[in-house]
Amino acid sequence: MQIAATAGAYRERLRLPPALANWALCWLVLPNLAYAAMWLIGGPPRVIEIFVTGMVGLVIRRARFWIQFPVFVALVAASAMMFVSALFSLSPKAMFYSLGFVLELRPSASPEYAMVAAALLLTLGVAWRCLRLRQDFDAPLQIVAAGAMLFALCAADLWVTAGTRGSYRGVPSADAPFSSAAAQTGFEGLGADGNHLVVVMVEAMGVPRDPALRAKLMRRWREADIGRIYDVKFGSTPFWGSTTYGEMRELCGRWGDYHALIEKRDERCLPARLAARGYRTTAVHGFDESSFQRTGWYPHIGFQQMLFREDLLGRGAEKCGGVFPGACDRDVPALIGERLKQAKGKQFVYWLTLNSHIPVPASDQLRTRDCARFDAALARDHAMICRLFSLWSGTNDSLARMLADPDLPPTDILIVGDHAPPFFDRSQRAQFDPERVPWVLLKHRKSREAKVTG
Repeated sequence: MQIAATAGAYRERLRLPPALANWALCWLVLPNLAYAAMWLIGGPPRVIEIFVTGMVGLVIRRARFWIQFPVFVALVAASAMMFVSALFSLSPKAMFYSLGFVLELRPSASPEYAMVAAALLLTLGVAWRCLRLRQDFDAPLQIVAAGAMLFALCAADLWVTAGTRGSYRGVPSADAPFSSAAAQTGFEGLGADGNHLVVVMVEAMGVPRDPALRAKLMRRWREADIGRIYDVKFGSTPFWGSTTYGEMRELCGRWGDYHALIEKRDERCLPARLAARGYRTTAVHGFDESSFQRTGWYPHIGFQQMLFREDLLGRGAEKCGGVFPGACDRDVPALIGERLKQAKGKQFVYWLTLNSHIPVPASDQLRTRDCARFDAALARDHAMICRLFSLWSGTNDSLARMLADPDLPPTDILIVGDHAPPFFDRSQRAQFDPERVPWVLLKHRKSREAKVTG
C-alpha cells in the first residue's frame, strides 16, 4: 500500500499518465537513484548502464512480474559490477575472475561498502513491490516521452561526470605508447654488478598534484642515512588499468592483462630473464594466493617461489585488517631483508604491497586511526588521503630500515606505484595525476665504487 501511495503521489506531481509514471519509477528512478544521489560527490560515467536498463524496461514493460523482476535484478547486478569495474579500472574479465575470492573480502571494515550493500538491498526490496504496478502504455506520444526521459537522464549523467571522466583509465588503445619504471631506469641491467634486485609495487601509490604532498611522499628517500649508501633517482611513468596491468607493465614490459599467461609461459618477462642469468626469483604478496590467479601466472613469468599471506604470517608478520585482510606491509621488508642476508646466490624479489587498497579504514591494526598525528592539515581536509600517506610512509620507513642495515648485501631496489588511488570522491580523486605513477630507484653506491676502484 505504501509503494502504491508513493507512486500515486509521484504521478500526480509529474502529471504523467499512470502506466508511464510507473515505468519511469521502476526503470529510470529506482535503478539509478542511489548513483544520482552520489553525483555531487563523484563516480564514473554510467551512460551505457542507464541506457541499457531503460531500453530493456521499455521492451518488457508489458511482461509479467516474474519476468520483469529477475531481469531487473540482473541489470542492477550488472550495473553495480560495471560501476566497481570502472571505479577500480578493472577490465570486465578481471572483474569476473575477482568474484572467485570475494569471500576473502571484509566489506564490513568499510562503512562505504556497507552503505552500498544497504542501497542495493533497498533497491531490490522496493522493486519487488514497484514492478507489480501497471506499465502497459502503448500510445506513441507516451513511448516518445519515455525515450525523452531516458535520454535526459543519460545527458544528465554525462554532464555531471564530465570533469573526472578522463581519470577512469581502463584498457589502453593498441597504439598507446609504452613506458615503465623498469625500462626508464634500466633496472634489469643493474644486475650486472651481481647485486640483489628488488622491485616493490606499492598499491594505489599515485603522483600527488600538490608539490608539498609529492615531497612528503618521497621525503624518506632524501634523508642522509639513505644517501650515504644509495644513489637515489625519482621519476614517473604512465599507467593504465588496475594492479595486474601495473604488474604486467613492470614485470613483462607491455600493456595488457595476465589472462593469456594462465596457459603459457613468457620467457621475455623480467623474472624469467633474471632466472636465466642465475637469479633466484621470488614473488611476495600479503593477500590470499588465489587472488587474481597469481599462483597460475606468476610461475609462467619466471617466479620460482611465491610467498602469500599464510607464508608471511607464519614467518612472523602481523595480520592487518581492512577490506583486504592480510599480512601487514610494515612487517614484510624485514622478512625480505633476512632472505637477502641469508641467500647463497643472487636474488630477485618482487613485492606487491596490500594495505593501501581503497577504501582505507581508520584502524588500530593499520595504525591509521589517528591520522592527525601524521599530518593534521591533511587529516582535516582529506582524511582518506591522510590514511594512505600514513600507510605509504610506514612502508617507506620499513624499507629504509631494511636498506640501511649494515649487514644487508649490496641491493638495488625499484619502488613504483601500480595506479593512482581509485577514489570515488571527486575532490580526492582530483588530488592525483590521472595518467602517471611515481617511481624511486635506489642504486647501491658502495658496490659500484668498489668496482670502479678495482
